[in-house]
Amino acid sequence: MSSIGQDPALRTQIPLLTALPRPVYARVESLARGSWTPWHSHPWAQLSYAITGVLSVRTRAGSFIAPPQSAVWIPAGLEHEVRSSAQAEMRSLYLDDSVVTGDTSRCRVLEVSLLLRELIRLFTSFPHDYDEAGR
Repeated sequence: MSSIGQDPALRTQIPLLTALPRPVYARVESLARGSWTPWHSHPWAQLSYAITGVLSVRTRAGSFIAPPQSAVWIPAGLEHEVRSSAQAEMRSLYLDDSVVTGDTSRCRVLEVSLLLRELIRLFTSFPHDYDEAGR
């Protein structure tokens, strides 16, 4: 799929990780309105959540919209792109297969309870000992 019509200046960089530094890895990102990622996949699952703003995750099977009371589950290996329709504070959890259970084979929107929201906020507020390149 193409990124025609998307402002190249708003393209978000995807981390250059070849493996996760630990089984659950947090990523914090501030996205400008109209930000987007190119189509990509990675060998770990991802839970994408916006504390503020709205995320849209597109896959070949459809689009999944997540306002702050929702998150999008993205299975490992699934090709997808992410867009923000408004300025967004995105929190992503990258999860190794070793910590994932249940039916995780399809992309879906999940409700984020107040407890889960606070756990994501707390987890992503810890200092990171790795930069965006995973070093």
